[in-house]
Amino acid sequence: RIGLRLAVVVSLLDFIQPFLAIALSAYVAAYLHEGVFLNVIINIVVLEFIHNIDEKLVDSYIRGAIGVDRRSVSVAITDISYTVHESNDFWGTSDSSKEYVLTALAKGDVSNTEKLRMMADTKFGLGLAGAEVRSLRMTVNLVDWQNLEDDEIQKYGAAYLNATTDYTWSHMITKNRRALFFHHFPEIARNFAWRGTVHFKKMEARHVPHLCHIIANQPDCVEIWLHAGDYGNPNNMAELCAELSRNSTVEKVGFPHCNLNNQSCSIVADMLKTNTGLKYLWLMQNRDIGDDSLPDLIAALEQNVTLYHLYLHDTGVTEQAKEEASDKTSARMKF
Repeated sequence: RIGLRLAVVVSLLDFIQPFLAIALSAYVAAYLHEGVFLNVIINIVVLEFIHNIDEKLVDSYIRGAIGVDRRSVSVAITDISYTVHESNDFWGTSDSSKEYVLTALAKGDVSNTEKLRMMADTKFGLGLAGAEVRSLRMTVNLVDWQNLEDDEIQKYGAAYLNATTDYTWSHMITKNRRALFFHHFPEIARNFAWRGTVHFKKMEARHVPHLCHIIANQPDCVEIWLHAGDYGNPNNMAELCAELSRNSTVEKVGFPHCNLNNQSCSIVADMLKTNTGLKYLWLMQNRDIGDDSLPDLIAALEQNVTLYHLYLHDTGVTEQAKEEASDKTSARMKF
C-alpha cells in the first residue's frame, strides 16, 4: 500500500510539473526586479531546469516572436554581470571564472543539472545558493543566423557558437560567415563540421594550429583556399605542411596572395614527397617565388605520383625556367 501511494504521489507531481513551471515563469516575469531578468526570453533560461517542456517553450516563443523556424535562430546568453560582497572577491577564490560559466550556460549540450550547478555552486559556479553574489544580470539574445551582421559576430560570436547546433551550423550559416567565425573564434569554430570547399582569408599564426586540427579530424573537408594568409612566414608554412604531409583526404589547396617565396616552396616540396592525397596545388599569385624554387619542386614531383598539377602562374619565375620545368615534369607544373 505504501508503495502504491508513493507511486500515485510521483505521478501527480509529474502531472502538475508543467503547470508549476509556467507559474514560476509568470512569477519571474511579473515580480522580479527588471535589472535582473531583462525580458521574456530569460524565462526560457529558467525553465531549462524543468525537464520535458523546455524545448517546446523555446520553439513556441521563437515562432511567436519572430515567425521563423527555430533551426534558423538560437538562444544565447551573451553577458553575465554580478556584484559580490565588498569583503569577498568571489572570482578570486572560485575554481571557476565568469568566462567559463558564461560558456557553459550557453552550450546546448549541458544538462539541466549541470546548468543548475553552474548557477548555484559556490566552488564551481556563480554561487547564488551561497549568497556570494549579491545581484545577477543576464543579457540573452535571439540569434537570427540569416541576418547576422559581421560586427555582431565579432562581439558575441563565441557565445553564439556555444548556443547553436551542428544542424544550424551546416544548413543555416553561410560559408562566408563560418569563415568569419573561424577568423575570430578558431578554437570554437574548428569543432563544427567543415565539408567540401572552405575559404579562409588573412589567416595569422594563431589560426594555423586550428586549421591543422580541421585537416586532421575532418575528412569531408577536401578543398582549402587560404587567401592572403601569412604563409610567407616559414614557421606557419612548416606547421601546416607537417600536417598535410601525413594527410590523405584533402585533395586541393590554394595559396593565392600569401607572400610565398623560395623558402616556402622548399617547405612545400618536402611535404609533397610524403603526401598521398593532394591532386591539385596552387602557389600562384606570389611574386616572390622565383627560378630558385623550381629544383626542389621538380625533385618532389619525381617522388610524388598522386599530384596531377602544380600551378605557378603569376609568380616571379622566368620564361626560360618555366619551359624547362614544364618539360621535366611532363607538364604537371603549370605556369
